[in-house]
Amino acid sequence: MRKERVDPFCLMLSIPDPHTPFQPRAPYDTMFFPENMEIPESYFEQSTFEPFTRQQGNKPDEATLRQFKAWYHGAVKLIDDNVGKLLACLEEKGMLDDTIVVFTSDHGEYMGEHGLMGKNTIYETAHRVPFLIRWPEKITSGSVVDRVVASVDFQKTLLGLVGLEPCGREQGRDASGLLCGDDSPWEDVAYIHHPSYQWAGVFTSRYEYAVHRDGYSVLFDRNVDPHQTTNLARQDGGHPSEIQITEEALSRHYQSTGSPVREWLG
Repeated sequence: MRKERVDPFCLMLSIPDPHTPFQPRAPYDTMFFPENMEIPESYFEQSTFEPFTRQQGNKPDEATLRQFKAWYHGAVKLIDDNVGKLLACLEEKGMLDDTIVVFTSDHGEYMGEHGLMGKNTIYETAHRVPFLIRWPEKITSGSVVDRVVASVDFQKTLLGLVGLEPCGREQGRDASGLLCGDDSPWEDVAYIHHPSYQWAGVFTSRYEYAVHRDGYSVLFDRNVDPHQTTNLARQDGGHPSEIQITEEALSRHYQSTGSPVREWLG
């Protein structure tokens, strides 16, 4: 970032934490107190995905979970401090307001929700990630874009912000208009591509719907059930009429992307 250059640059920094074993270096390992950590509301429930979650490992006891969460908070604070160093460097070089700064992640962590650790089921916590972006030239400070954007949309969105055409082989959509306050048409949809290829699913502005290759399905109302404790899906294949994304729509999506899921879906 301090290198003298004429042309614009792109820097991607990948930070592996927070990750197991969760414990960060001092002083961040003792910066937050386990006794102040909250146990998730859904910690005591039997997971909706009980037949499919045994690979997640044993449920931690409450004391262990509180320690994990305290360390997790410390790791996040450590990351935050170092992101601050990057921003300070850009400011020192006089480039801060001319640089698009993006903070995002690959997945979330259940951290005791539904009695689970890890990321490998379908609950929203593992799939919803931060997408924080700063560019005063085009994006209003403090603005919130409450729309459904997927990770596959990131590349086209960044290209759209800087006015570059994609090569044409990319999947995903350009959400730069949403960030800049344009009234661009946008479908609130993000499809689930689970690494096991055993699940197919979708997030909309209101619902999450997913189906397992064994025929088991889940439907959560994201507006009224944020902790995802009530499965609205009927295992006979019937679902509330409000759900607009059907298995036929899912099948078309996975067929169009060439996903291995297409071999069993539909």
